[in-house]
Amino acid sequence: MDRLNSLQVMSPSAGVFIAVAVGFPQPEQRHIGMVYRAQETAVPRFLHLAWHFDLRDEELDDRYFWIEVNIHEKRARQVAAQCRQVLLGNPDGLPYAFSYPNKCFDSVTGAFLFGPTKLGLTCATFVLAVFESSGFPLARVNTWPDRPEDEVWRQHVIDLMTKSNVPQQHIDQVKSAKAAFRVRPEEVAAAAILAPPEAAFDAVVVDLAKKVLDALTAASSARTVTH
Repeated sequence: MDRLNSLQVMSPSAGVFIAVAVGFPQPEQRHIGMVYRAQETAVPRFLHLAWHFDLRDEELDDRYFWIEVNIHEKRARQVAAQCRQVLLGNPDGLPYAFSYPNKCFDSVTGAFLFGPTKLGLTCATFVLAVFESSGFPLARVNTWPDRPEDEVWRQHVIDLMTKSNVPQQHIDQVKSAKAAFRVRPEEVAAAAILAPPEAAFDAVVVDLAKKVLDALTAASSARTVTH
């Protein structure tokens, strides 16, 4: 996996304006977000949707691997600017739900566009939504299947919502949403490695996603042994 870069080995250089970062912030929890640089001399920031109305902008740490997206510098700067706009346009964060990641943000303010089919995003669909709103979609999400194990994961998320301070109205909306679907973090990472063009769900993506997940698992296990 030569496109997966460990922060312990290599930090994003000044020429890297946009990347994705994927890892295990906690055991058994895959997570993904965006690494962006507002300007060439700026420190790279890690923008990610951690949970319901918990949008974070922080330094990237060594629990993650980062992947530079093969994109022209001018477009990379545009995506990085969109990261900043989405951050500023959503000071209270974003809702967590299973909506499709298309046309999610106001073109001027970057604010999340709530609606009957726009209940919220996951960490993975947040990344897809930011790229899509920047005019550089990473994945053709309508090709992703609904898999039985993903329904188990969705129920786990709903159980976590019930145990936390997520309003019951939002939980009920998430339960009843017909547009529930999942793209996994390692699949978004695979799409970022393959881009362009935007990836469809096929054997290439599935195989590459597995390689990403295997690399993350090995790194996570090594950290556990070391610490």
